Amino acid sequence: MKKVILFILIIIIYFNSISIAKFGNSKSRSQNSWKKTFFVFKRLYSIQHTKDKSYIISGNNLLNAWVLKINSEGHKEWDYTLDDSYVANSVLQTLDGGYILAGSTSTKGAGEYDFLVFKIDEKGRKIGESTFGGSKNDFAKSIKQTADGGYIVVGITQSKGYGDAKKRRNDVWVIKLNNEGFQEWDYTFGGKYDDLAESIQLTNDNGYIIAGSTCSKGNKFIRFDAWIIKLSRKGHIQWEYTFGGDKEDKAYDIKQTTDGGFIVSGSKNIERAKGDAWVFKLNNKGKKQWDYTYDVGCIASSIQQTTDNGYIVAGSTYQEGNYHNGDVLVMKLNNKGNKQWHRTFGENDYYEIATSILQTADGGYIFTGYADKVYDNTDNFKNDTNAFIIKVNSEGLLIK
Repeated sequence: MKKVILFILIIIIYFNSISIAKFGNSKSRSQNSWKKTFFVFKRLYSIQHTKDKSYIISGNNLLNAWVLKINSEGHKEWDYTLDDSYVANSVLQTLDGGYILAGSTSTKGAGEYDFLVFKIDEKGRKIGESTFGGSKNDFAKSIKQTADGGYIVVGITQSKGYGDAKKRRNDVWVIKLNNEGFQEWDYTFGGKYDDLAESIQLTNDNGYIIAGSTCSKGNKFIRFDAWIIKLSRKGHIQWEYTFGGDKEDKAYDIKQTTDGGFIVSGSKNIERAKGDAWVFKLNNKGKKQWDYTYDVGCIASSIQQTTDNGYIVAGSTYQEGNYHNGDVLVMKLNNKGNKQWHRTFGENDYYEIATSILQTADGGYIFTGYADKVYDNTDNFKNDTNAFIIKVNSEGLLIK
């Protein structure tokens, strides 16, 4: 009897193991891919996961901030256009299930353009908004929710700071808000020349890390170097470093990595609006561990660490000999920065760029961006902009 029971158990375990193996293999087979395009002067700049396994996306629609909610198959659930605004550069879901967006407006506030932060509920209905700025141009670029339920916003300002106001020089501006959108503190960082911020992230010590570019610091002036600033929870500089060479270099995105360091993407050796896609890795003190440029692209605008401890990068690559045309670049790196594969997506006569990328639950990738047709064959200006969202599989392939 015991032998019979043992035999039955072995059979059960055997067939269970087969079904588990089949289920595991089906994960790669079940990866889907698709592309959605939105026409008539739309751009998308930021995409984030939502709690219901969908996506929230921000950008602009004509001359107004635009937010779009799609499900995992790319079907629109709702969208919202904020009147009297200009653009929403950054979006994320908040702890209460709603969404917070940061961008700029030219019709509200104190100056020509002002920081705009607005809150919507889980159905896309506006709850409230705040503007911040002075008499000149101020643009919010990135926002994150903080551990206390408030928000940290970074952007550029011509109204405050150290730059030459008459020449409209930019400085980095960081604002801490409470959960009601009221300012708690703010700081500007920069010097005599232009200084820019593109991305802010929370760090595991409850501080903040900023990626941007500076003409006021670094190994040269007037031309940009990548600039990374580490702030404490109260906004005080803990360390800052510039990175670059003889030509112009910019940082666009930064993320903290699982080892406590940071991964940065940008563009290096920029000359006549063309450079090389650039990724570099820092330790938790801001010391560079490695960096690479990739001649397959000119801009690495967004980066994320992947589940295999490598990195996925999105950006753009110029078509040879034509600065007006370019294709989307998606590139997979291993944990040392070596390229494993790259893919390009695009059409002739358009400049196309991916602005934000995520790894998806099925191991694939989703990215947003836009395609500009700004010149016709005679180099006459022709403004034609389309936004897109593309979902690819784990190999970066769009299978139709």
